[in-house]
Amino acid sequence: MSESAKKPGFATRGPAPIKGKRRGPAPIKGKRRGVSVRLLLMGSSFVIIFLLLAGTVLNYIFVFRLAQASKAVGEEMERANAALEVGRATSDLFLVLAQEASSQDAVDFAQSVRKAEQSLIEVEKRLTESAASLPVDDPVRINLDRLATRTADIHTLIDRVIVRVDAGEWWYVEQLVRIIVYRHRISVIELVEQMGNSTSERRRDAESDVDAARLMLQVVPIVVGLLVVGVVVGTAFVTHRSISKPVERLTDAATRLASGRLEERVPIERIDEFRRLAVAFNEMTDQLEASYTQLEQRVAERTRGLQAAAAVGRATTSMLDPDQLLRRVVNLARERFDLYYVGLFLLESDSGRTFAVLRAGTGEAGRQMMAQGHRLEVGGDSMIGQCTSMNEARVALDVGEEAVRFDNPLLPQTRSELALPLVARGRVIGAMTVQSVKESAFDEEYIAVLQTMADQVAVAINNAHLFAEARAALEEMAATQRRYLGQAWAEYTQTAEEIAYETMRPGDAPLGDAILPEIQQVVERRSTVALQNASHTLAPLHSALISPIALRGEIIGALGVHADKEDRQWSDDDVAIIEAVVERMALAAENIRLLEDTQRRAVRERLTSEVTARMRETLDVDTVLQTAIREIGEVLDIARIKVRMGTGKPPMPE
Repeated sequence: MSESAKKPGFATRGPAPIKGKRRGPAPIKGKRRGVSVRLLLMGSSFVIIFLLLAGTVLNYIFVFRLAQASKAVGEEMERANAALEVGRATSDLFLVLAQEASSQDAVDFAQSVRKAEQSLIEVEKRLTESAASLPVDDPVRINLDRLATRTADIHTLIDRVIVRVDAGEWWYVEQLVRIIVYRHRISVIELVEQMGNSTSERRRDAESDVDAARLMLQVVPIVVGLLVVGVVVGTAFVTHRSISKPVERLTDAATRLASGRLEERVPIERIDEFRRLAVAFNEMTDQLEASYTQLEQRVAERTRGLQAAAAVGRATTSMLDPDQLLRRVVNLARERFDLYYVGLFLLESDSGRTFAVLRAGTGEAGRQMMAQGHRLEVGGDSMIGQCTSMNEARVALDVGEEAVRFDNPLLPQTRSELALPLVARGRVIGAMTVQSVKESAFDEEYIAVLQTMADQVAVAINNAHLFAEARAALEEMAATQRRYLGQAWAEYTQTAEEIAYETMRPGDAPLGDAILPEIQQVVERRSTVALQNASHTLAPLHSALISPIALRGEIIGALGVHADKEDRQWSDDDVAIIEAVVERMALAAENIRLLEDTQRRAVRERLTSEVTARMRETLDVDTVLQTAIREIGEVLDIARIKVRMGTGKPPMPE
């Protein structure tokens, strides 16, 4: 594989690698998952709601406990009152028995006792109802049952007393009353006191519960409020610290990034939203840095491409030989753009058909194709043919998939090819093919750079052709001018009276024609000749300097300078002086010739005008002819002039 085939193409596809080590995003310490601001706010809200619900539930519980305790206090107070009422009703009953027994009024006794007994039954009923909710093993319930037993006994004895009163047995009644009062009064009072003491203790406990419930009802809202305020303040502090600091860091990083510090990265935060934002920011910065680096590389590549195109343009402007220009262009383009092969085609016509003929190619393949006279028909099945026919660039990013392309066996490593038209003054004059060993080696920007170079090459080629044509025309004009000048001087030397001039010191013999052999040598060499020991035979002249008299490249004479010293050496200053004199002598001689020629032309024009004027003095043909013959003979000193007129054709019948 050739050296150019091993090198990569000038254009590359895909993102370019970033040189150097880029600073990546800050690593996340450990495997701890980031905290989300949303989750933090939601958690704080849930805590606040939970505290409010807990406070509400506690308030409800303590209100319920307060109600229960208050109810218990009321019930215990009612039981205590009922027990006292039972004790008082029992005492009243005992007092009525004692008083009525002493009065011995049967009717009043029965009424008073029954009334007091009914009062006892009512308060006893109230006491029984107030204790109905108590469990069976409750002390108050037990004492109440004992009291009910005692009151039942009292009611039985009262019934017996009433019977004895009705029988008039007052002594027995008094005995029974003493038994009732003595036996049951003390036990009833004890039971009532016990019940009072139990209800008092239970009331005090209930009152304590009421106080505790009231205290909790005051404390719980305060505690819950303080906890809610603490949660709100903590959440606000954490949120502020979690949001303001990361936002400030992000803002600073974005500001530094905007100032051109592409190596700037944002540390990864614990807050999930800012963590994701920091990761996205760092990824964006990485992509921006990669894009910037790639853009710099692409700009550098395009700059190198434009510099290469400019170098090719400068090289083409310094050359005017078309063949040398074409060879220089292909070699320089291949070298500067690092291509596999570059070839230049120029359009030529043959038998009514137009072909793109290879005029320059790089490498051995180019030399072989030029030796074979490689050419492609315009409009044919080749990229060069289509390019020159349609006057537009043709590109094959993968030559294996290009349908219209000439597969050249001399270029087997070609993988992508580009054909560019050479357009000068709106006319296609040829095409340039560039080939690479890489697939997809030519993108739009690369093609634009190469097309710019191709346009410069086309202009240079056209200028070279125009220069060659102009130089050929100039050379033809110069040759014509020389021929005209030589002919004019030949005519002048034939008609002039004297064309040789000689000057010498007094006493020296004339040279005559002795110098003529040296003059012939000068004319042949067309340059100044210095002679030592000249070949002429006239002594004592031994050294000579002869310079041709040239006018516009045509030798019209010679100037010879002879010295009488044998050892005379002619210096460069002597030669320069003689050549300067000869140059001015040629111009002076030419001016003299032109003046004499102009004078001759003026005499000829004057004589012609005079002859013509005399001929116009008459309208008779014979007179005109006689005048013309006479005037011409006098002017040209001619003895005999003969004039015949006629077409040489027989006259037409009338």
